[in-house]
Amino acid sequence: MSEVTVTASTEVIDVLVAVNPQNYVVTVTVSAEELAKQYALDAFGYKEEAEAAAIATAADRIATGLDADATAADRIATGLDAAATAADRVQTGLDAEATAADRVATAADRVATGADRIQTGLDVIETTEQATIATEAAQSMPLQITSITLSVLGWTLVGDLYEYDYANAAIKSISVVDIVPSNSTIEIVKSASILPETISSTGSVKIYAENLPTADIVVTLNIFK
Repeated sequence: MSEVTVTASTEVIDVLVAVNPQNYVVTVTVSAEELAKQYALDAFGYKEEAEAAAIATAADRIATGLDADATAADRIATGLDAAATAADRVQTGLDAEATAADRVATAADRVATGADRIQTGLDVIETTEQATIATEAAQSMPLQITSITLSVLGWTLVGDLYEYDYANAAIKSISVVDIVPSNSTIEIVKSASILPETISSTGSVKIYAENLPTADIVVTLNIFK
């Protein structure tokens, strides 16, 4: 290997060594002034590159920040959507509760209506029963005919007893007729021995006595049925 030395100034600042294609080692000595100029140019170039790199880095950071902001905005939007969904679910739950409350109220109304109907039915039954009792009571109450005079001339001897045939359209064959003598003629009734049993037929009743009454008798008839 050969060596070639080139001196550009007596003020040696640095030695630059390189190997050329012919395998020579080249040493170049440059002045401080030239070297400073070269470094200044290089430094200026480096400064521009550094500023450009800083600007690019800042732009990247801004873009990253904008991306982060966009991501945050997306997350906020997602959170708002989630909140809206939760609110919808809450509202759906409230609607479901309201519907359930309405159904409970409807069921309560139906129960109340059923209770009213039952009470109405009971009232009808009670009214019917009262009407039936009243009807039965009315039927059990006798038709009372007062101040009837049994004429002494109306008695007829049939067999061993005297009969008196009293006619009244209210008397039926199934009627039961009771005789209530008036106090004013009770002594005649005693003497005649008026019997308590009567025999009813359609439109009349037969009254019996053991003896022929000596005078007219005043009685009250109670006609049942």
